[in-house]
Amino acid sequence: MLKNLKKEMKFLGNCPLCKGEYDPESVALLEQDGVLSLYHATCTSCNSMVILVVMKNLMNFVTTIGMITDLNKDEFPTFFAKDAVNYDEVLAVHQALKSINQ
Repeated sequence: MLKNLKKEMKFLGNCPLCKGEYDPESVALLEQDGVLSLYHATCTSCNSMVILVVMKNLMNFVTTIGMITDLNKDEFPTFFAKDAVNYDEVLAVHQALKSINQ
């Protein structure tokens, strides 16, 4: 796994906030499924945390998508396993907030 991480570090990019480089010690592989790899990275310069998805296709093209998060790597599996929010739940929250503002 460490060998694979060293190989993929070039695809993780830099911290979106301070542009610092990620230290391999601050990057954790959370999930891997075929062409998708899910990483959690903590910037050693500014301590921001990012979830990164690395996708490789059959032509060896690589796409990386990152999202700033406040979840540390140990908290992520708990939230990742939860069901997605559905339309009815969004509508219920919207109606509740609307009734507060009236």
